[in-house]
Amino acid sequence: MTPDYKPCEVLLKNLLWSEKSPYLLQHASNPVHWMPWGEEAFSRAKKENKPLFVSIGYATCHWCHVMEKESFEDLEIAALLNEYFVSIKVDREERPDIDSAMMTVCQMLNGHGGWPLTLALTPDKEPFFAATYIAKYTRGQNRPGLLDLLPILQETFQQNPERILEITSKIKENAIRIHNPMPAEVPLRYFDSACAQHLIDTYDTVYGGFGSAPKFPTPQNLLFLLDYGEQKKDQASFKMARTTLKWMRYGGMYDQIGYGFHRYSTDRAWKVPHFEKMLYDQAFLLLAYSKAFAHLQRRLTKHTALEIAAYVARELTSAEGLFYSAIDADSEGEEGKFYTWAQSEIRSHFSVTESALIEEIFDIRPEGNYLEEQTGYPNGTNVLYLSDGINSFSEKLGMNKEDFQILLEELREKMLTIRSQRTRPLTDDKILTDWNGYMIYALAMASLYLDEEKLLKSAERTWNSLEFVMTGPDGLVYHRYREQERAIEGFACDVVALSLAALGLYEAGQDPVYLQRAVYYLDLAEAKFLDKNIGGLFMTSEDQETPLGRQKESIDSAIPSLNSIYGWICYRLFRLTGELRYRESWDQTLRLAAVYAEKSPGVAPFLARTHTLHQGVEIDIVLSGQEDDPVLFQMREVCRSFAYTEQTVHVLTPSTETQLRQLSPFIRQMQIDATAKAYLCVHHHCELPVTSAEELYQQLSTSVMQTPS
Repeated sequence: MTPDYKPCEVLLKNLLWSEKSPYLLQHASNPVHWMPWGEEAFSRAKKENKPLFVSIGYATCHWCHVMEKESFEDLEIAALLNEYFVSIKVDREERPDIDSAMMTVCQMLNGHGGWPLTLALTPDKEPFFAATYIAKYTRGQNRPGLLDLLPILQETFQQNPERILEITSKIKENAIRIHNPMPAEVPLRYFDSACAQHLIDTYDTVYGGFGSAPKFPTPQNLLFLLDYGEQKKDQASFKMARTTLKWMRYGGMYDQIGYGFHRYSTDRAWKVPHFEKMLYDQAFLLLAYSKAFAHLQRRLTKHTALEIAAYVARELTSAEGLFYSAIDADSEGEEGKFYTWAQSEIRSHFSVTESALIEEIFDIRPEGNYLEEQTGYPNGTNVLYLSDGINSFSEKLGMNKEDFQILLEELREKMLTIRSQRTRPLTDDKILTDWNGYMIYALAMASLYLDEEKLLKSAERTWNSLEFVMTGPDGLVYHRYREQERAIEGFACDVVALSLAALGLYEAGQDPVYLQRAVYYLDLAEAKFLDKNIGGLFMTSEDQETPLGRQKESIDSAIPSLNSIYGWICYRLFRLTGELRYRESWDQTLRLAAVYAEKSPGVAPFLARTHTLHQGVEIDIVLSGQEDDPVLFQMREVCRSFAYTEQTVHVLTPSTETQLRQLSPFIRQMQIDATAKAYLCVHHHCELPVTSAEELYQQLSTSVMQTPS
């Protein structure tokens, strides 16, 4: 029997109005008695002996919006939740620790995960049920709706405590085992080759990418393939990366009008996306496209990288120069409405010739060019995608390639102006330290790979704002900033992302202040989050209470895992400083990831890159001379042209020597004098210095062409 619903009482009991999270605020007017994750909710559950109903999502998630409209705005569902549960809303982006723990449970119980994430927990925060999106009404025997499911969960909790205890005990046992594996005693020399074979086995030979639909961009796979192809002289790896990058850029997953990538494609050919745009996707795809240009010298990759950077600057940058988190998939209650076009709309704004050209290029049809995910039918709207390259279109039309490009750009700008008059999707304007760190790193490295100084300047501006806003005088790092409020003690991902950002700024700009900050934040991360027994970082410190205990993250997902990024930083710092402690930490992360890689070789490609590079030709360079010496400048430019090899570079001058000699002991014997010098070291064996850019270029060319033993 459905409990009575009292509107005034319900509105008073929804406690999300005072939150800062855009996602929680979206649910602040629901008739559900939502509470934020915290002691008040747990105490109430214990006092009233009710299970916790926990819903986890994020502000720009389409299916989160669907579940809200279908169930959480529904009086019948709200009445059940309010009577039988203590209901908690969690923004996964504000609380990655809770999300990670609960997602592990969902994957254990169902074999898959996703958002919205729906769970039932005991008052002691022990989960006994997990699922993703759940409809209001039951859809078949194995898909119970909330209306039927909620009474069952409540009844089981109240009347069968032995069953609840059995489930929660098994979940805790498995979660601890999954997140705290013992290091693998397997030959690490197979780590990268097994990852490469996995990518070959899952590769789509037509459209690129890995696995079947839905397809995620997984830029860490592409970064791995680029390094593997370079170090192993493997053209097949380059081809896989090149094909994937091309078709992602041609597809509807890429915003052909406003730039930037949507979150993932629902189909094999990258044509029909889920339309939310995430900052972290822009960051790692910027990194992948710019690095691909450095390797492959394809114009498309450079243009795409610069377009991503332009999109982030235009749409995701705050007044303080920090980066917002995401842009919603939905507007006016419909997914993709802001981004899709009807043929009639094109014809009403453009001439007959222009309309014909736009319709040909972007495959626009009167009935629509894609099938709706929910109905399976076209709905009269079109996703903009390219069925072929721009060069092919110019040849079909008999136009000069450059003239066609100019015409297409004029049409694109006009379409962007028209689109800008529509109702815009919500921007999730919270600032996250970790995602900002990733974007700073990507901009800095893109400036190096593309030789674009403006990207480095942008990265430096954001770094200055991020450190000022998100760190306190006591060394405390904060996770989230919104509406002039910084809050939530930083997690390991935040501190590590600051180290990564500083590392990228140093490698791109050679200011030793950034190398010092990279070391500082890595030391801070290890002091608070290191597993002192077997290595690797926990997501949380000992002071941050987390369901199911402290967890480690070693499996790459949409973005590289915490310990993949940590391992990458340790590897780079070992090469930059020669300090063995970084080598030991890096080795520990490899052995932790190898536990998972034994069964699933493609789980940590971002970290596997380090093993590829180490087994290949490792080149470390020290340049020395006077700041204003033109030869020193030329040597720096030579090094930049080989940045794709992931060499390390120090520039030793009178203004940098004090800090560099302190940070990098192995360069203490190298002198600065009136003549610029370049010391090239391969696998920590340094050649005699050369004194001209030409000699350095020749040395580097010879070293790069070497085949690793």
